[in-house]
Amino acid sequence: MRSDQTKLRQTLFNLLSNACKFTEKGKILLSVRSSRCEEALTQTFAEAAQENQSLLTSAATIIFTISDTGIGMTPEQLAKLFQAFTQADASTSKKYGGTGLVLALCQKFA
Repeated sequence: MRSDQTKLRQTLFNLLSNACKFTEKGKILLSVRSSRCEEALTQTFAEAAQENQSLLTSAATIIFTISDTGIGMTPEQLAKLFQAFTQADASTSKKYGGTGLVLALCQKFA
């Protein structure tokens, strides 16, 4: 796996913590799956033919999905989703606290 292990771990922890924070009842699901994809090499067809290699190499992509049955978001709140220091609204800030940085950081890490 080509990844920054620390950032991957921190991103998953942040997203799961956020899901826990906004899900009082219900469930939180982390799913992980592998998807085979074709990744083009950076060489030309002629170079590949000369080297007796394929232009495509098979690679696995790991897909992490986190879903929850939490409080949800309005379309207006979704529009501000990745803005640093921004929360859904004042009532959310009062009830749940936080700085509004988690999703912005996760996006930067990704």
